[in-house]
Amino acid sequence: LRQELIKLEVNGDGAWAISQRKIDRVKSYHVKVGHGNCSLILIKYEIGYDLWMVDCSTYDYLTRCDYSLNLLCCLKCIAKEVGVDVKNRYKGPRGMWRLVREMKRDHDIEAFADLHSVIRTHFINLFCRLRGITVSRINKGRAEKKQLTRQHNKCLRQLPTSRDRYAATFERLGFSFGENFVSVYPEGAPVKLYAEITAEKQCGEHWIAVAPFAKHQGKIYPPGLMKNVVLTLASRHDTHLFLFGGGSYEKGILDGWEAEAPDKITSLAGKKFGFAKELALLSHCDVMLSMDSANMHLASLVELPVVSIWGATHPYCGFTGWKPEKGRIVQSNLPCRPCSTFGNKPCLRSDYACLRSISPDIIINNIDEVLKKR
Repeated sequence: LRQELIKLEVNGDGAWAISQRKIDRVKSYHVKVGHGNCSLILIKYEIGYDLWMVDCSTYDYLTRCDYSLNLLCCLKCIAKEVGVDVKNRYKGPRGMWRLVREMKRDHDIEAFADLHSVIRTHFINLFCRLRGITVSRINKGRAEKKQLTRQHNKCLRQLPTSRDRYAATFERLGFSFGENFVSVYPEGAPVKLYAEITAEKQCGEHWIAVAPFAKHQGKIYPPGLMKNVVLTLASRHDTHLFLFGGGSYEKGILDGWEAEAPDKITSLAGKKFGFAKELALLSHCDVMLSMDSANMHLASLVELPVVSIWGATHPYCGFTGWKPEKGRIVQSNLPCRPCSTFGNKPCLRSDYACLRSISPDIIINNIDEVLKKR
């Protein structure tokens, strides 16, 4: 393949012309998309890359299954290959200037969308403007969030969601995004995609996904109270629970809950089934019980209603999942809330009353309200 690419450069074929740069190496990636094909070819030059996509359909019309997630996983692997080396070649302001110069020279970029808004990207913004490149920087609303989470005189109002902030950044560059996304599995994932985890769902059975942990303590409902919720739901004859978590600490707790009702509870912690299989399983669940965590957003990808529990953080900060009105938000009305944007600050009261004041019955009632609509 490398020889053929070199021939194309020499022959100057207009239809398949490649930049006149020395090819360092070529890699091919093949994505599983059911009965179809999807291949990506990564061409690495001494400086820069080209990526070719060949027959990139990700929908299998025979099984009516969308394999977009497989493509995303492949692109994630490629991103590791072509990521910007900010620790060496592009380190510091001088490295940022080199990066902008090479992007303009090798790829003739027309615009730069800054979705991070930190010191490093501020330098890139400046250098892009100096080279005539259009720049759009995200407004993270840091000042608004400080007003919302300060200890006194909180300004309690709904701030734009993170999705709105990202969309606005691209809209300033001329892009337009609708709100027509429903699910990566509009009709539910095929059973075979999650068959390794559990058997097919029975008629009249309720599947409830539970993700009881988060990164910070200020966002975690006390495990002892959550255990009451889980075991109460598991006692119902028509209900099966799937527990999501990771790491040895979480695995130990979730395995203990599973041991108390092994026929009604399945813990996925530490099983390493993989992102695609777990998402396929979620597409068949009826509701997810989650903290203010990534699991809430994963549920949004498969149109799964979420009953979310909020402690130190608050939905007003704009971090709810996609179309949260389909689920329920559970939170206390303590005057000290919210005290943190991300839940990483220690509790001012030292007792996390914002979470402990929520009774298991309130959570169960909210889950039942969602199940009534399914």
